[in-house]
Amino acid sequence: MTKTLVKFCEEDFNIGLECKTLQLGTFDYYRELDPGFIISDPDEAIRRLAFKNDLSLPGDLAEQILGPNVSMAKDKKLNVGPGFTVQNVFPNCYIFCATIQDQDSYTKRDAQLYDEKYNSCYRVTNVDEFINNIKSGLLKKFNSDLFTKEKPDKFNCKLFTIWRKVTYLDQKHLEISSDSRREIEEICRDLNDSKRNIFLKDKKDEYQKEGRIAFVFLDDKDKPIPVKKDPLIIDLDFSNPCWENISLLD
Repeated sequence: MTKTLVKFCEEDFNIGLECKTLQLGTFDYYRELDPGFIISDPDEAIRRLAFKNDLSLPGDLAEQILGPNVSMAKDKKLNVGPGFTVQNVFPNCYIFCATIQDQDSYTKRDAQLYDEKYNSCYRVTNVDEFINNIKSGLLKKFNSDLFTKEKPDKFNCKLFTIWRKVTYLDQKHLEISSDSRREIEEICRDLNDSKRNIFLKDKKDEYQKEGRIAFVFLDDKDKPIPVKKDPLIIDLDFSNPCWENISLLD
């Protein structure tokens, strides 16, 4: 069996049946979703670093912790202590989340692990073609109102995509309790690996076996351009579909 993606949904939204559109979510949408929903996650694409002890950090090390927009003189120090926390938040972008296929058939109970309303499922038969189909639909929807502050046009930005299997961690967020420069630098590299942070979630969500595709608009300096919180519905090209319906077992 070729490993690919399966998407659980309500029957009305199954593109393997009659539905002709696809909804893309965003990090902010899932961050602010009602906690009562299984798929809500206030820490989507966010990673925090907390200090456990009093430390005095040299300027260059402080810059690594505080991020690229902070500049400190080398002879200055940053004094931190318990309760001092920084975080890396990936700018809001469009995402498609599904399940890595690891079995030949699925049941209605499998679908309802994600939402009690889910009663249908489709399989992506070619992920690369699926990504290109979504990119085409997303670019057709392109307009400046999709974005929060910066208002790009099609000629000064590009659409970057990346898809991976989500990694589930016992401890997603980081802590520093040592004054070892080497250890602090290693933790900072981990914290600031923004693209990797897109694909990190807590161990409690491991049953979801998630694979996700991120669609990120970049400016001419390859800096992400944040989009608004609301999900976006796009049209797909059905001339050569790379997906198929899966009948759920009782």
